[in-house]
Amino acid sequence: MLGRWTTVDPIHAGLNWYVYVKNDHVNLIDLDGFAEIIANDIHGNPIAVPVPTQDTYLKVKTNIEIQRNSAPVYYNDILSLKIGNQTFSKFKVQSEADIKEPELSTKYKGRTLKAGVYRATLQNKSYSYIKPIQLVDDFYIHPNEFTTKEKRKEREKAGKSNGPFSQPFSAGCQIMPLEDFTRLTGTLESFGFEYNNEDKVNVKIVDDKKGK
Repeated sequence: MLGRWTTVDPIHAGLNWYVYVKNDHVNLIDLDGFAEIIANDIHGNPIAVPVPTQDTYLKVKTNIEIQRNSAPVYYNDILSLKIGNQTFSKFKVQSEADIKEPELSTKYKGRTLKAGVYRATLQNKSYSYIKPIQLVDDFYIHPNEFTTKEKRKEREKAGKSNGPFSQPFSAGCQIMPLEDFTRLTGTLESFGFEYNNEDKVNVKIVDDKKGK
């Protein structure tokens, strides 16, 4: 769980003072002078949550940004978990497809997903992964290891490894090292997200090679 503490300003400047200093009236607001500082961002700046809206604020403001790196190295892309414009944490990810998958029934068939914003769904499970994040069709953010009992038994019966895999074997999915994926999942849950096939989060993919 995230460490949280509440700040109270007797003159009700509170986070408004912080907003004034940071000149950020879009991402930060505290009309009552009460705020929770849930943590620092990666630059050491406090991430403040208005108490009156604390139950929904994090879910509304949380988003994911994936920055593709042009270097041809596996897991060399960066997934940033953000609250508003502040970066809470960063993880390794493989964003480009590195295999073709002719068995896929969708139009993508092993192609790298286009840069852009996806309204992603937090799923309880797919056939192969526990708590993947569905971007579109059969394309997810998932770990580099099969995690459901069904898929693991199927692979073991066939004499195949369940991972973790040093080569991502991505057919369009965004693949993370299992440890990073587990940390991402746990953090989203601590923010109030549920892997219930309904909760959604915006995922923005930025293609470094195209400058977008």
